[in-house]
Amino acid sequence: MQTAPVQFIDARAQHEFAASRIAGSIHLSPDMFAAGAPAAALALDRSLPIVVYCTGGSCESSLLVALRLREMGYTQLGVYEDGLDGWRKAQLPIDATPLTTPPPGGGK
Repeated sequence: MQTAPVQFIDARAQHEFAASRIAGSIHLSPDMFAAGAPAAALALDRSLPIVVYCTGGSCESSLLVALRLREMGYTQLGVYEDGLDGWRKAQLPIDATPLTTPPPGGGK
């Protein structure tokens, strides 16, 4: 993240994303793919790596979103298994500015 651009995808529920997130991440939860490819997924830069995260531990949302993105043809994909909990423990940048309106890319 410090040496090359990375796109972070938060796969948690909208209310969790609205409360706090990895700085600069966008919201794409598994349910957003129910009606096809969400606009936020289509807008991702295919030339940059994508890292998908959720809460961490037993949360599978990040794996589901990464699978959907792979089905869409994205190849530079990773899953941050420690999730937001691990990110916090590592004392990395968190954006805790509450969102009162849906972020760009929508969300449920």
